[in-house]
Amino acid sequence: MAVSVLTLVQILLLLVTVELAAMAAMAWQRRKRVPESRVVLLLLLAVGFYAGGYAGELGAKDVAGAVFWLQIQYLGIPWMAALWLLLAREHNHLQSKAWHFLLPSLVIFVAQLTNGWHGLYRSHMEMVARPPFTILHYQRGPVAWFNLVYLYGALVYSAWIYLRRLRGSSRLYRKQSLFFVASSLPPMVGYLLFMADKSPWGLDLAPLMMSVSALLGYFAVIHYEFFDMVPMAHSLVFASMRDAVLVTDLEFRLVDLNEAARDLLPELSGEDLGRNVAQRLGQSPSLRPIFDEPGCSHEIELSVGAGKHQYEVRMLPLRREEVQQGWAVIWADKTAQVHLLHELRRDAETDDLTGIANRRAFVAAAEEAEARNREHARVYSLLLVDVDHFKQINDRQGHAGGDTVLKVVTATLSRCLRQSDLLSRYGGDEFAVLLAGIGMPEAAEVAERMRAAVAGLEEMAVTLSIGLAVSDVKDGSWESTIERADCALYRAKSEGRNRVCAWSESMAETGRHGKFSRAQGRGSVSLKA
Repeated sequence: MAVSVLTLVQILLLLVTVELAAMAAMAWQRRKRVPESRVVLLLLLAVGFYAGGYAGELGAKDVAGAVFWLQIQYLGIPWMAALWLLLAREHNHLQSKAWHFLLPSLVIFVAQLTNGWHGLYRSHMEMVARPPFTILHYQRGPVAWFNLVYLYGALVYSAWIYLRRLRGSSRLYRKQSLFFVASSLPPMVGYLLFMADKSPWGLDLAPLMMSVSALLGYFAVIHYEFFDMVPMAHSLVFASMRDAVLVTDLEFRLVDLNEAARDLLPELSGEDLGRNVAQRLGQSPSLRPIFDEPGCSHEIELSVGAGKHQYEVRMLPLRREEVQQGWAVIWADKTAQVHLLHELRRDAETDDLTGIANRRAFVAAAEEAEARNREHARVYSLLLVDVDHFKQINDRQGHAGGDTVLKVVTATLSRCLRQSDLLSRYGGDEFAVLLAGIGMPEAAEVAERMRAAVAGLEEMAVTLSIGLAVSDVKDGSWESTIERADCALYRAKSEGRNRVCAWSESMAETGRHGKFSRAQGRGSVSLKA
C-alpha cells in the first residue's frame, strides 16, 4: 500500500523532532564544558515542540484536535526569537540580560495560552481542505503579528550583529559569521512563503526551516565548537594583538595568522592557509630552529623597516581535552626590553662622573681576558693609573675642582687608547686599563704615552703615576695580575710620582707593606686659566 504525502510529511517532522531531542540531550551533556550549549539546548527543545506539534496538527480532523496540537507547538514557538538572539549575542560576547529578551516571549506565551478569554492571538478558526492535507486556518490577532515581527526581527538583528563585525575581523571569524547569517535565512524564507500563501498545499514550512537553522546552530556550537574557539575574542584579541601569532596544525600547516604576523612576515598571507609554514619560513637559517625544536624558546633578530628588532619566539601546544591539536607560534617583540636591558647594564657598568666603565665592568672584562689567556694563551696587560696628589685638589679646589680634573684626565687617557682597550674608573682617583693582546713593551709605550699626555695638559698641572703588569699563563688569575700592577704603582709613587713603573720579580721580594699615603709628597695641582 502506497504511503500518502501526509504520512510522509508527518514522519519527516517526527524524525526531525526525535533528532532535535537527541541533539538536545548531547547539548545537555556538554553544558559544563561549553556553557553556551544551554542556550542551544533550549532552542533545540523549542523547535522540537514546534515540529512535533505541527506533525500532530496535520493529522487532526477537527478544530479541537488541531488546537490541542497547536498548544503543543506554542510551548516552543514564543521562545525561539529570544533564544536565537541570546545565542547570537553570547557568540559575539555582547553583554545581555536574558529577561530583556525573554519578557516579550513570556507575553506571547501567556496571550496564546489564554486566547480563549480575549482572542488577541487568533480568532475565526476553521479547517480548510487542501488535499491531501486539512489545514487549520485562523485570523491572526495583534499578539500573533507581534510574535511574527519579534521572530523576524530577531533573525534579522542576529544576522546584522555578525555582518557588522565582518570588516576588520579575522578570516576564521568571517567564516563563522557567514555561517550563522546563513542559518538565519531558512525560517525567514519559510515564513514569507507561508504568509504569501505560496508554500505547497499551504503548509507552514517554518517548522522544517527552523529545524534546519537549529541543526546548523547545534553543529556550530557543539560539533565545530565555535564557542570553544571564542570567535569574538579571536577578533578582538587575536587579530589585534601586538605580538605576531601563527596557528598551525601538528604538521605545521598554517591554520590562521593575525595582522601582526602578516606585517612581520610578508612572505605569508591568507593564501598560505593550509600550506606548510615550516617549509616557507624554514628556508631562513635563523628561523629553521623554531620548527626543529618546537618546545623551546628562541631569540631571533629580524629586519623590520630600517632597523633590527629582537623577537622571542615560542611555540606553544594547542590542546583539546588533553590531546594536542596544533601549535601557536608567538613572536613577542622584545626590542624595547632588550634596549632597556642594555641601558640598565650600561648604567650599572658605567661610572656616573666620567662616563667610562666602572669597577664592575672592569672586573668582568678582566675575567674574560683571563679566560682567553688560559684557553688560547692570549696575553693581556693591566695598568693602574693614579692621579698624583689628588687629595690636595679636593682640599684646595673643592670637590667640583676634583671632578673637573677626573673628567679631563679621562678624556685625555681615552685619546691614547685603542678602541679595543678598556679604560675604567677603578675607585676614587684611580683608573684601571685593560690592554688586550699586547705584552710588556707595547703596554709600556701606551702607559708612557698616557702619562706624557696628561703631564702636557695646558689647562691644568696634573701628573700620573702608573703601574704596569702583564698576565702570566702559569698564574691564571687576573687578581694576581692587578696585584702586581698595584705593587708597580706603589713603586712609581715611592720613586717620586709622574712616572711609569712595570712589575718585576724584585718587587715580589719587597712587596707592598702598607698603603701608600695619597697625601705624601710635595707639589700641588691647580687649574690654569
